[in-house]
Amino acid sequence: MRDPNSKIKKLAEVLPIVAKLKSAGKKIVLGHGVFDLMHYGHIHYLKQAKQVGDILLVSMKTDRFIQKGPYSPAFNERIRAASLAALECVDYVIPCNEDGPYQIIKKLKPHLYVKGEDSMDQLKNPKSALHIDQKLVKSVGGAFYFTKSLPIHSTELIRKYYNILPQNVVNFLSVFKKSYPLEDVLSQLQQLKKLKVLVIGEAIIDEYRYVTPLGKPPKANIISAHFLDEEAFAGGALACANHIASICDNVDLVTYLGEKDSKEKFIRRQLRPSINPKFFYCPDRPTIVKRRYVDRAYYSKIFEEYVFNKDHLPSNVTDKIKTYLTKNLSKYDLVLVADYGHGFLSKSLIDAISKNSRYLAVNAQTNSGNSGFNYVLKYPRIDYACIDENEARLAAHDNVSNIKDVMLQLVKNSGIKKMAVTLGHLGSVSYGGGKKYNKNSLPTIPSFAHKITDTVGAGDAYLAISAPCAAAGFPIELLSFLGNVASAIAVGVVGHKTYISQQDLVKHLSYLLE
Repeated sequence: MRDPNSKIKKLAEVLPIVAKLKSAGKKIVLGHGVFDLMHYGHIHYLKQAKQVGDILLVSMKTDRFIQKGPYSPAFNERIRAASLAALECVDYVIPCNEDGPYQIIKKLKPHLYVKGEDSMDQLKNPKSALHIDQKLVKSVGGAFYFTKSLPIHSTELIRKYYNILPQNVVNFLSVFKKSYPLEDVLSQLQQLKKLKVLVIGEAIIDEYRYVTPLGKPPKANIISAHFLDEEAFAGGALACANHIASICDNVDLVTYLGEKDSKEKFIRRQLRPSINPKFFYCPDRPTIVKRRYVDRAYYSKIFEEYVFNKDHLPSNVTDKIKTYLTKNLSKYDLVLVADYGHGFLSKSLIDAISKNSRYLAVNAQTNSGNSGFNYVLKYPRIDYACIDENEARLAAHDNVSNIKDVMLQLVKNSGIKKMAVTLGHLGSVSYGGGKKYNKNSLPTIPSFAHKITDTVGAGDAYLAISAPCAAAGFPIELLSFLGNVASAIAVGVVGHKTYISQQDLVKHLSYLLE
């Protein structure tokens, strides 16, 4: 009996084999898919594919290129390839290391490319992956063949029998998606594209220096570390603008840069092309840098340093910014303020922003550089506030009451109309305005995070995705849900290495709501 492992070949290995088979007059058939959780529908498809030719090769997408949801694939590429190779009808399995079998089709030049008939509708869309496949197959002299499909799908089976979501999340989603079906949520997200958004806040460069700790040297009370590598990301208001640009087509940015070593070239490269930045330059300070020393083995942070100036900007720089904002704020459907408390947003700027913004969303962050001095209550009027539990408790001077009581007290004593408080691994709680809200009616949305690599930037992602939803009048539970989805995506990457994309949102929403 043929060893199944001998059937798993790299593209370069299988090319000469296929050339010999073609010379012998064999008809080559190519199938393609993910094949996560092998089931009879897959077997039915592959058996039909083998019947229309002599040799069946199966292109199998590798793990890093699977875009079916935050928890996919359920089975890694080694298990999936071994499952395929164990089938008698399959002659060779080729790992596909790209989004589609493009190079495999070009180089193998199969006589037939086989797909299930349930994918035929995709050919109507000229931008679909299947349409691209069809063009490639025709270009190498091959033809398409559609097999009869069975109504069995891996995703449904995995959800039913291998659901790795916590039970509280499963229970929540079973109720939530009755009120907010996937198609309706995606349709509402599309409406956000037309919003005109202005992001205001500090530009921050997040530097990560990766090290291996060496322990304490014998003659000093310090920790030594071996430097390995470093990378930098656009954080702060820059990250917020990048996130928002994934769901809104018109995004402007107002921030300041240090005149000396402004890092402007780096920042411009990091910003998404659709963002229009307005930089003001300050001669007495650097562009803010937050440098973190990280143990590469566990991505745990050892030490952090700030390169910044705590003082407010010089009055002449503040006056220029205020003049510009006063003239332009009313043009925007949403003004989002990401206030990191590092001297940019003075009282006069806050007053001008509060007075002239049509819809104002604010996060006033508490961090090591401002602890105890940067509360959301310094804004006289906020349409939507988004802060974390610690920031809420500090603003309310209450570290013991139920967080819902804290939130209601903050709303009562301020000009905040809507509010979301993020609770880390517990998700978020939100207030939608109106007299009907009491502690028992405040929506609590669980966390959807599966893989937590780095929590830096999770709050920025929540704010950036939920604020446009608030400005567009989304129900409070829906905007909080979308904020939690954004946070779940953000904690899966290091820092701001990548930003939320429309594709990310659709992928995660499809998994949670289908």
